[in-house]
Amino acid sequence: MRRWPSSRASGLGRGAHGDGEAGAAPPRERALIEALSKRLAENPAAPRPPLDRAYADAMADVASRFPDDPDVQVFDADAVMNTMA
Repeated sequence: MRRWPSSRASGLGRGAHGDGEAGAAPPRERALIEALSKRLAENPAAPRPPLDRAYADAMADVASRFPDDPDVQVFDADAVMNTMA
């Protein structure tokens, strides 16, 4: 599995908090970026299961905020499947 360099991961998280271009994104996109940032680690050798679980939990929140958005619902289902052993 490809892992993003830590600078890219931290940049994604900063953007989700309004410190970059993502801060100007619509609420749905900001929520998706914030959820994805939970899946990325500063340390590329970090264990995947806790990161996958954090992403799935974050995507569940996003899915509840945007229940009529089919793309968000698919991302949520995918996040849950990534937690399966």
